[in-house]
Amino acid sequence: MVVDFKIYRACIIACVLILGASLQVGNASTINAFPEAKEMWMSGNLDGAIHQIIKDAEKANSTSDVESLVRAMTLQKEKMDAWVNKARNLIQQKELNDARNALSLAPTISVNYPPYISVLSEIQALEDELKYPKQILFNGKTIEPVFSAYDYDAKLADYGSFENGVLHINIPENHSWGRVGLVSKEPLAVFDSVADKQGYRFEFNFIDRLTSGYVIELDAVDSQADIKITYKPEGNGMASIRLDASSGLSQKAFVSNDKSKRLSLVLYPNQYCYAQMADALRVETSFYSQGTPKKGYLVKVYSQSEKHKLPAQMGLESISMARIPVKTVEPLSNLSDSNTAITLFDGKNFNRQWIPYPRVKHSDMFGNFVTLTKGMLVADVGPKNNWGEVGIGSPEPLIWLDKLDQEGTQIHTTVRFDPEKTTGFSIVAGDINSSWKSPGNKIFMLTWTPLPESQTSQMKLKILNKEVLTEILPITAPSQVTFGFTQGMLSIETDGLEKKSVACPMLVADYGLHMWVTSLAGKKDAPVTMALKEITLNRVIEKKNMTAKVIPPIPPLPVKTLFGADQLKDWECFEGKDRIVDCAMQDKKVNINVSPEEKTIKGIRSKKDVIVLDKRRIDKGRFQIVLAFDPGQTDAFDIGLGKHHVVLKKDADDQYLFSLGDRQRTINTKWLQTQWNGRIMVQLSKLWIKAVLDGSVGIHLFENPKLTMPIVVSSIPPKEISTDGCRMALQMITKQWVMPEDATAAHRWNYVDDEDFNPDEFLRELKGALK
Repeated sequence: MVVDFKIYRACIIACVLILGASLQVGNASTINAFPEAKEMWMSGNLDGAIHQIIKDAEKANSTSDVESLVRAMTLQKEKMDAWVNKARNLIQQKELNDARNALSLAPTISVNYPPYISVLSEIQALEDELKYPKQILFNGKTIEPVFSAYDYDAKLADYGSFENGVLHINIPENHSWGRVGLVSKEPLAVFDSVADKQGYRFEFNFIDRLTSGYVIELDAVDSQADIKITYKPEGNGMASIRLDASSGLSQKAFVSNDKSKRLSLVLYPNQYCYAQMADALRVETSFYSQGTPKKGYLVKVYSQSEKHKLPAQMGLESISMARIPVKTVEPLSNLSDSNTAITLFDGKNFNRQWIPYPRVKHSDMFGNFVTLTKGMLVADVGPKNNWGEVGIGSPEPLIWLDKLDQEGTQIHTTVRFDPEKTTGFSIVAGDINSSWKSPGNKIFMLTWTPLPESQTSQMKLKILNKEVLTEILPITAPSQVTFGFTQGMLSIETDGLEKKSVACPMLVADYGLHMWVTSLAGKKDAPVTMALKEITLNRVIEKKNMTAKVIPPIPPLPVKTLFGADQLKDWECFEGKDRIVDCAMQDKKVNINVSPEEKTIKGIRSKKDVIVLDKRRIDKGRFQIVLAFDPGQTDAFDIGLGKHHVVLKKDADDQYLFSLGDRQRTINTKWLQTQWNGRIMVQLSKLWIKAVLDGSVGIHLFENPKLTMPIVVSSIPPKEISTDGCRMALQMITKQWVMPEDATAAHRWNYVDDEDFNPDEFLRELKGALK
């Protein structure tokens, strides 16, 4: 029987919610009495939840009241661990159905429990392995016909031999790094395009007792998109596995030697690649690489010594290859009004959402100082490394502040650390600069560093680079920091500190925050460590509009039509840059269709500036433009407003992207094709621009719009068109001034157009206001 794991996981979540509300024994307290512990339990931090309950009970001098609850929770965790281990053993024996059944018998205590998530992914990997047949490339008996000898530091013919289905390579000392092995005669991983729906999974099987170290390379034939995986024993039964990409990205993790026999290497067409060992520990490239080598990748595997001029050995048993489907993940930008509790970082994998920080060419701080081990990202930075800042950052916004202006919306993110292994950290949210080297505009930055002289520590919070909060805390690092977001306000909570709230004006509805978490030394060039366990996001989105606070009610300003079937005289249709053509009006709309074969842009534009943001009104008011398309005949457009563009298009993965400037969000395809009403709303203010896909997501951009500009509505540039081409049917464009919420009836006259101003009515209302 094939299990739909999305449905299975949803059922588990329902059971968890029931259990979380009722977990108790006899008359003992329920977990609901300990909200912080409950959040830990639901997020998968089972040990932390148990310890938090004990800690809270000790503070209240009521430890006897929670003994039964703690015993029950501990028993549930032990049962979960037992069934997870049972499932993992069955996976190793290729018993797929038995592994599923074992996992289904595990207590439904938390679907976010890291071992549970890990074994669930292993079951999925085994299912893929059994579903997609392997092609044996190397069987341990001959390198033909797929491979030839890779004789870099010595000759395979001199130092390689076959014995019992294993290729033995033994390179004596004084042969540089002992790099000898195999290289494919032809590219093995070749993609049709970045939109290819299938990836590759290679499996390499080694004999660990015969291997002192090895390297696997994916060598791009026609580009610099090379990827290298290096395996190296580290002593004490442990080994390191490191991935390096030519883009400058690198990752390293530790794995026990007994789990290093098999390495799976998965490659997607957009250069996303990960290497995974037997215990599901993975190192990976950034998912945000673009393009794909047209001629594919050669595959190399060769021995490498631990140090220069030392002997090198490798025992290689087999190499196989299979085509696998490219798995897509629901983008965080598509959450919209969903109530969600998700893990942004699980301590093991980058989950396609993170990249190493800093990302600087000719610098490898991440590769040198960061490891993924025991469910944590551990940074251990030695002295003389400036401020020791190394960790992870998000190349795309991770925290979208959807509906933040609606009363009842609650958005929180929590960053969890191992206090025993942390001596300094920094958490930053804001905008990213174009090179991804560092945060651009730091909306807020929280730092924690110890003060050894006084056996205390110091936590500082900066808003837009201005220090707004300084707190003295215990010497031990916090186990977690929680940030709460409301309109214009930021709150923080952490160990030993009551909730603090400060003004943060850039926290507004529909804004997207990038995030960075790094180590931070207390003094320049001092050593520092950081153990990052988890980052979670919790969203409760209120779907009702806020009650208007304007008393008495003031009628809105009039909506005026800029473009419609009866108002074409100020508009012209065009093809290319300068060619004016007749507008194809049909059923009171302009239809513009572009096939994939066409090499030109088509569109319609105003003949003059139709947006005029005069200082009298734009200082406090907002100018709103609404464009109405026929949703059944529109799947792509580019709305040009001066230097800013509002764009809807389909990407190479057949996902719809909605963007404003350099910010973009993924749109649910089913919703767009069946529920969208065709309306786009754009608001212009003195300091920002906002675009909303009506009924779905919005994007807020802190940039100044031009004060006067035309409107250009065009098709997508041909190089960005999907294979299906694009369609656009524009029905109407309207404009309207929107007053500030505190405006009075008298203020309303400040926002009307000059031709609509009525002196008599203005004086009458002014007289009434003065009374």
